[in-house]
Amino acid sequence: MDNSYTLPTNTALRTQSTFGDASRSSDEIYLASSTNLRTPVSPKATSSSNPSGQPYRRKSVFKEEGLDDLGEEVAASNSPVRPKLSVRFRSTVEVLETTKEEHPGTDEWYIHKSNTTSPQTQARFALSAMPRLFWLTLIIAITVPTLNLTPLLKSSPSPIGAEAGPIDPLPIPNLAAIDDNDFLTLDLSKTWQISTPTLNNEPQPSGPPPVANGFLWSSLKSLFLYGGEFSDTPTTTPVPFSLWEYDVQGSSWKEHQNPQTSKGDNSDGGGQPVQRAAEGAGLNVPELGRGFFFGGHQDAFTTPGWSVQVNRTYLKSMIELTFPGSPNPSVDGSPAGDDGLWRNITSGGVQDTAGFTERADGVLVYVPGYGKNGIIVGLAGGTADKFAQMNIVDIYDIDSSTWYKQSTSGKTPRPRANPCAVAASAADGTSTQIYMYSGQALQPYGSQEQYDDLWILSVPSFTWISVDTSKQASPPPRSGHTCNIWNSQMVVVGGYVGTDLACDSPGIYVFDTSQLSWVNKYTALEGGNDLNQQDSQKSDNRAVSGSFGYQVPKQVQSAIGGNDQGAATVTQPIQSATTGPLATGKPITYTVTGSGGVVTTTSNPLTQPGAPQSSSDKGGPNVGAIVAGVIAGSFAILAAYLGFCAYLYRRQLHLYKNHVAMVQRSSMGLPSPADKAVFAGYKSSQEGSSPSRYHKDSTEQSSNSGGRGSGRTGAGYTQIPQMSGASTSRPSGEERRGRAGGDHSSRNSSQEDFLMFHEPSFVGVLLNPRRSLRVINRD
Repeated sequence: MDNSYTLPTNTALRTQSTFGDASRSSDEIYLASSTNLRTPVSPKATSSSNPSGQPYRRKSVFKEEGLDDLGEEVAASNSPVRPKLSVRFRSTVEVLETTKEEHPGTDEWYIHKSNTTSPQTQARFALSAMPRLFWLTLIIAITVPTLNLTPLLKSSPSPIGAEAGPIDPLPIPNLAAIDDNDFLTLDLSKTWQISTPTLNNEPQPSGPPPVANGFLWSSLKSLFLYGGEFSDTPTTTPVPFSLWEYDVQGSSWKEHQNPQTSKGDNSDGGGQPVQRAAEGAGLNVPELGRGFFFGGHQDAFTTPGWSVQVNRTYLKSMIELTFPGSPNPSVDGSPAGDDGLWRNITSGGVQDTAGFTERADGVLVYVPGYGKNGIIVGLAGGTADKFAQMNIVDIYDIDSSTWYKQSTSGKTPRPRANPCAVAASAADGTSTQIYMYSGQALQPYGSQEQYDDLWILSVPSFTWISVDTSKQASPPPRSGHTCNIWNSQMVVVGGYVGTDLACDSPGIYVFDTSQLSWVNKYTALEGGNDLNQQDSQKSDNRAVSGSFGYQVPKQVQSAIGGNDQGAATVTQPIQSATTGPLATGKPITYTVTGSGGVVTTTSNPLTQPGAPQSSSDKGGPNVGAIVAGVIAGSFAILAAYLGFCAYLYRRQLHLYKNHVAMVQRSSMGLPSPADKAVFAGYKSSQEGSSPSRYHKDSTEQSSNSGGRGSGRTGAGYTQIPQMSGASTSRPSGEERRGRAGGDHSSRNSSQEDFLMFHEPSFVGVLLNPRRSLRVINRD
């Protein structure tokens, strides 16, 4: 079987295409503060500091833990007059690091609170935060990749650009010759550049007379030429109509003379001669074994005996041909004979009303489902002065042979004539996208304007979506061209491009319907059946052909919901239908299985638009729901953790403010029942030493000093008076090590005490909530 779309020789690629879509079932076309906290740490006592030799009166002893020298005792000076020991705050408290300095020429030690954190403290904080950072990173690492697993969010790359694979040859003619009886074939089983398409001549013997603006139907074995008009310059007299059949395998024409209509649903009474029409909307539906031709006109160049003095007549009837061997329940249900079955549908529903106007130069698109045999959507077209609007489109129910009207939503295209259109189905069948490209405005007369815009009408929502191709290398504006879809790529051939271009050669362009972009080559994909249907649909002859590899574009998903494979959430017309198949029918839905059979997504078959799915319709585990549940659970756990940390942060911040207030009261000598909580949990390692004694002695010193600050030796330093009864030498290294070892168990708690005087941050609590919880519990 040959795989060709037929193109007209000579003028077909440079001006206007001769015929419309012949078939979507072939591999060939016939042709988008620092307050420095001053606290005493350690004096350096010497024997010279007490010449009297009297025992010193012990003033206070306390221990600073959690700083540089953990566990080191601090003694007070024996100075007879010294300033009150106090803690002064200028704004916020920022306890960072304690450094000890020995002033030359003195035996005194001072402390200074610096603005930097010790390496040991930094290391402890870093080590304590690492587990929290690890778990937070783990949650993110698990959650983010799962977003790509759910079909609701999954986006796989377009198959366009994959290596070409073998595809069985199929006969899909598109255009017939005007000036001779040769065919040009365009091979769709191979990848080719649009600058050098694989066009071939297909010679054949003499057959039909040369005509323009007719249509070629295909039964997958034969091509059938209907309609067309004869030349007006020079004038050629038309001959009586005969159906011409081209045998693809035998490369020969066969004439079927004097065809007559058959009696059927909503048709004439039968026995009427089939007449020739031109510039109508043709449609080939090999899935049903039928071809359709809607509207058009008749005049002196289509009909014998028509005077040139009589104006042309525009039609609104529908001619239907049932291919030989195919049944048609709307006629008699028996297979058609060698000459096929003709039916002239003239009174189907709104067809015989005044609101259903005559028209030519429109397009028809087949959409499966909704009715027993699917529906046909009629777009565009008109007469010399009236054109079909795009906010309401015509719907033909094939099973009942009845026309209906359906309102659309969204911004609508401008009225036009001579566009082209193709359909592509989502893998699960929940939506079908109709792509309409270009066309022209015929008014005002003598100022025709060709368009280059591209629109999508999504069914069943009937939403218009404008595709912006202004930044792409788009073809020149045109009209009268033809479109066919194969491997989810729309192949545009020929057309009238106005007078601005001398020649549009070769005049063949390719549009990727999944990525919404014009591409510079056609890519043959590996796989697909004879009708080039989606893998999930290839067992159903009613499914849309040419959709193999198609993915629902992101722009369409934003309008109707779902994902690349379908799963549309808008499953009925936005402008509700009241009668007809769209009000009572449903789309045909399919089960989509991923590569290797690992990921399975079941579409949502509906008993009627918007109806819920029954459990019996489910075809496997709902992976999308499972993954969505896991993601929702992860976010719930994360939200709970953040809430808990927020609670700890507020508690610790409140505790911090209370402690600051108590320290300030103590520093001013005001009595407070909470004085002992200034350094919560503190216990001295020296017998007889306690926080209460420290405060008592501090008060005595304050009364003797007569003022504050008299003991300062420099900004940022406070002299530490010597203790009475303390050793006159610094503790030995062994003593310090012994104390440090004995107090090891209290270091962590001392760090927590220390944190009480450090203003908490939410990030710190987030990274170490356990430590913050201990601080709160100790208060």
